Amino acid sequence: MTFGRSVNDVRNDLRNAQEYIQVIEAILVAANDAHGVLDVVLLASGQPAARRALEEQYGLTEMQATAVLDMQLGRLNAVDVAEFERHYQELVERVATLTAELAAR
Repeated sequence: MTFGRSVNDVRNDLRNAQEYIQVIEAILVAANDAHGVLDVVLLASGQPAARRALEEQYGLTEMQATAVLDMQLGRLNAVDVAEFERHYQELVERVATLTAELAAR
C-alpha cells in the first residue's frame, strides 16, 4: 500500500493501468493473428473502415482498434510480444494492488 497518496491519485492510477491493459490486449490479439489483421487493414477503404472492421471481427473497442492501427508492425516480433505479455501481467498485478488499496480506505 502506498501512503500519502490521495484517493483520486489511486483512482487515476487504476484507470490508467486498466486502459493500458486494454491496449496491450489488443496488441496481443493482433500479434496472434497478424496476417488476418493485416488483411482487414489492407482490404478496408480507409482507416475508419479498418477500425470498424477490427472492432467487428476481433471484438475490439474503438480505443483498442485504434491502438492496433497506430502500432508499428515491427512491434509484432517474438521479443516485443513477450515483453507485452510480461508487462500485461505486471499491470494485472498493479490493478489488483490499487483495487485493494482503494477498498482499504
